[in-house]
Amino acid sequence: MKKLAAIDIGTNSIKLLVASVEEDGFLEIVSREKETIRLGSDTLASGRLSEEAIEAGVEAVQTLARIARAAEAEIVGVVATCAVREASNGDEFVEAVATRAGVAVEVISGEEEARLINLAARSEFPAELDPLLMIDVGGGSTEFVVSRGSRVLLTESVPMGVVRLAQRFGRNDPPSEDDLRDMKKAVRAVARRAAQAVRKTGFRTCVGSSGTIQSLSMVHEAAVQGREPVRSGHRILTRRGLKSVNRLLRRTTLKEKLKIAGLDPRRRDIAVAGGLLLAWILKRTGADEILVGERGLREGVLLDYILRHGEKRVADRDLRARSVDRLLRRSNADTAHAVEVSRLALDLFDQTHALHQLAGAEREWLRYGALLHDVGCSVGYAKHQRHSAYLISHADLTGFSAQEIEVLAAVARYHQGSLPKSSDETWQRLDPSYQRPVVEKLVALLRIADGLDQTHRQVATSLACRVRSRRLELEISARADCEAELTAARKRANLFRKVFGRKVLLRAVPVGRSEAVRQKSLEIVPVDALWR
Repeated sequence: MKKLAAIDIGTNSIKLLVASVEEDGFLEIVSREKETIRLGSDTLASGRLSEEAIEAGVEAVQTLARIARAAEAEIVGVVATCAVREASNGDEFVEAVATRAGVAVEVISGEEEARLINLAARSEFPAELDPLLMIDVGGGSTEFVVSRGSRVLLTESVPMGVVRLAQRFGRNDPPSEDDLRDMKKAVRAVARRAAQAVRKTGFRTCVGSSGTIQSLSMVHEAAVQGREPVRSGHRILTRRGLKSVNRLLRRTTLKEKLKIAGLDPRRRDIAVAGGLLLAWILKRTGADEILVGERGLREGVLLDYILRHGEKRVADRDLRARSVDRLLRRSNADTAHAVEVSRLALDLFDQTHALHQLAGAEREWLRYGALLHDVGCSVGYAKHQRHSAYLISHADLTGFSAQEIEVLAAVARYHQGSLPKSSDETWQRLDPSYQRPVVEKLVALLRIADGLDQTHRQVATSLACRVRSRRLELEISARADCEAELTAARKRANLFRKVFGRKVLLRAVPVGRSEAVRQKSLEIVPVDALWR
C-alpha cells in the first residue's frame, strides 16, 4: 500500500500524520507525531515570528519530515495556519523550511483550513448525523463549517483561539472572575455574528476534533467521571459535562493542574481559555453536546490529495459498513458465516419487536456485532469471544461513538460462553440503565442466530417467529438437514428465556416439501430441559 504524509504547522504545535492508502481509498493511520512549538506566542503578541520561533519551527519540520521519509511516505502536503498566516515575516519562515527541510509550505486561509477540516470530519462521522456542524478550536482562530453530505452550507473563521485568548487575559493563576469576564467579552466581540449565523442553519449534530476539544473531553472522562479514556470511537461531551470540567480547571493553579487526570501538561496554561471558548460556542450556537472525533486538518490534507488524484471512493459515506468490513476481512474470519448470522439475527430482531421494543440504532448494533462476533478467531478459537471484544475495542472503527463500540464489543464478548457477570470489565464499561439491558436483548437474539449456522453451511433459508404469551415458536426453512443447527440453537436459547421470560420452541421445515408432508414429518420440539 502507498504511504502518504501531511504536516500541519499550527499556532500551538506542528504535527505529522503518516497513513497508508488502501485500494478503496480508505486511510489506515500509521503514525501521528507532534512537536509542541508555539509559533503563535510571538505572532499573536507582536505580529512577527521571532528568530527563535523560526529556528524552532524549522527544526520541528525537519524532524517530522525525516520521520515521514524514514517510513517511506510521500509528503504530499505541508500547510501553515494562523500563526504563519498573520505573521508579517511569514514568508521568511516558509523559505527557511523549503531550504532546510526540503518541503514546500502552503499558507492556507481560514476558509481553506475550515474546508479541509470539514473534509476530515465527513470521513469520520456517518451521514445520518447531517446536517453537521464542525468546530475546530485552534490556537489563534476558530473555524465553523455546516455541511450536508458533500455540500457546504456555511463556513466561518474567526480570529480567536485558545493561545490568543490565554495570552491576552491569563494574568492570574488561577484566573480571577475579572479575567473570565474579560475573556467572555473578547470572545463575544469577535465570534457573536458567526455563532448566530451557525445557529440559523438548523444543524443537527455538532462535532469537533481539535486538540483543545479532545483534551477537554479527556479531562471530563478521567477527572470528572473517573473513567479510563475510551480506546476507540468518538467521545461525547455535553454542555453540562463541560461545565464540570471548567469548574475544575478554573479553581486550580498551573501546578495543581499537573495532577488533573486526562489533562496534557503541555496544555495547562491554555486549558481554561479552551474550556471557556468552547462553552461559549456551544451555548451560542444552541448545541447541547459535541461529538469529539480524531480526524483534523492533517487527515483533511491527505483526503483532499486522494480526491484530487482520482480516488473518489474515499467520499463514500457508508463509513460504518466500510470500517466493519475492513476488520472482518483483516481477521480472516468466515465471512459467509458472519453474513449469515447477521441476516438471521436481524430477521429475529424484526419478528420479535413486540418483545424487545428496540429501534433502528439498536438494530444496527446487532447487525455489526453479529458480523464481527468471530473476528477473535484470528487470535485463537479458545475464548475467541474475548479476543473479538478486544479487537473491536481497539480497531478504530470509523463512524461509531465510543459508547457504540463498547456495545459492539459486549455483543461479541457474550455471543457464546458464560453470561454477563458484574465482575467482567466489558460489562462494567456499559451504562447500567440503558446499554446493559440492550446488550442482553441483542445477545439473546445473536446466540440463537449463531446456533442456526452451527456448521457454517448456511442451510437456513428463512425463519418465521410466532410470539406467544409464554413461548417463542421458531420455524426454520432449511435446504438440508439441520439437526446440528437446531440442537445448537436450543442450547443457546437460555439467555432468551432469562431476558424475555419465554421458552424457545424450534422446528425445521425442508424447503420444497408439501404442507401435508411437512405437518406429518416435523413437530415442534420443546426445550424445557434446558432450564432445569
